[in-house]
Amino acid sequence: MNMLGITDRQPLENAPNMTAEAAGNLTPEEQQRGQRCLIQLGTVFGCTSALVWGVSSLFLLSLGATPFHLGLLETLMRLAVTVRLAAARLVAVAGKRRAMLIGRAGMSLPLPLLILVASRDTDRGDTTLWMGVATYALLVLFNHLGNTSWWPLLQDNTNRSDLASFLSRLRIRQRSIELVLPLLVGWYLGTHPSSQRFALLFALGLVANLLIVLLVRRVSEAPRTHQQPGHVRRLMALAQLPAMRRYELFAACNGFVIAAILPFWVVALTRAGMGAIYFVWMTSVGALGYVLALHGWGRLVDTWGTRVPLTLALLAKATLGLMWLALPVEPTAVILWATVLFFLWGVLESGANLGQNRAMVDAVSSEFQAEGFALAITAAAIGGAAGGLMGGLAVQQLSDVDGARWAPLHLYLCGGQLALIGVWFLSRFLNGYRDEPTLAVAAKRLWRATTRRRAPAED
Repeated sequence: MNMLGITDRQPLENAPNMTAEAAGNLTPEEQQRGQRCLIQLGTVFGCTSALVWGVSSLFLLSLGATPFHLGLLETLMRLAVTVRLAAARLVAVAGKRRAMLIGRAGMSLPLPLLILVASRDTDRGDTTLWMGVATYALLVLFNHLGNTSWWPLLQDNTNRSDLASFLSRLRIRQRSIELVLPLLVGWYLGTHPSSQRFALLFALGLVANLLIVLLVRRVSEAPRTHQQPGHVRRLMALAQLPAMRRYELFAACNGFVIAAILPFWVVALTRAGMGAIYFVWMTSVGALGYVLALHGWGRLVDTWGTRVPLTLALLAKATLGLMWLALPVEPTAVILWATVLFFLWGVLESGANLGQNRAMVDAVSSEFQAEGFALAITAAAIGGAAGGLMGGLAVQQLSDVDGARWAPLHLYLCGGQLALIGVWFLSRFLNGYRDEPTLAVAAKRLWRATTRRRAPAED
């Protein structure tokens, strides 16, 4: 839906660290071949993200969408995540590759419809707009259906000794696409693109999706193991664990706040005079900040756990909301202002994602990682669905109101980001939080270690 919304990148970024043993049914040669195919898949995922998902808000705006329509689409996209709970059964019955093939083949049906919607004459009332919203909702449903197999396939083709290096290669390849391709997409769209201009992007997205279907067939897959009965009962039992309930509340509230503000950045910025070309380019700016900070946040999580990175990332993201009170008027200044905002948000989002992943893993025992992940993304999806809908209604009411000094929409976005302080408060109750060092203690230890290294050696 937006720069940091639901995309093909999500199975990688929002998944927990794997604790399962590597599949012993694949030879090293089969695993190496599977890893090459998965990296190729990740690269094409990045292409479809930029060509289809990354331009969704701009496309709907070109059809005459209001903030309500953007919020509704965010809600539908978030709710579509819950299909993974049912798709897990499909993976068990049909197999991992076949389940992903079903999802990707399903996406090949609504993509031509999206091309048709983009090519239609937009003077036919709201019909075209609602067709666009419905088609995107259908697309994301098939997307999540297929991506349920992503992590099981990674488990088959990696083991603990090479997992970290493989994920590094995969992230670098995906982020490289997200740094470069949005620049080309923004250049192609221009400042004020018509809806027909998006048809070529969607056609290229269809080609990329068909390429994914071909690549999936080459991924190595371990034979299916016997499935234990009672999947629903295990989910319900896990949901009753205090540590899991606390994480679900945290994930739901975080999803609510993010969905209530992030989809509407495009509304505020386009009304401030920033053209579509620059908004698409901001995707690359955010990805750059994410990549540059990833290594540092990773070391921070490995060293201090979740308390320090979540405190830093969430409170800094909340404070960043004050920037909306200083949104300039001059177009060039708006572009520079947005560049700073998106870059810093990417830096902080990197730390927030890593901290959340680690917190989710710590919330459940290792034998329930699959069920725990399903519940965690469902809680975040439900919270995000409510946030997207309520945010759309709120922005719809505020968009036409003129403010004396600050526009009501800017005040809303500022207040929404400041609400992340409440999300940080909920992070204080996550499993293991009180056993980890505080930010002050971590800063003191880091300062002492730094001063010791700088001190001259004794004679």
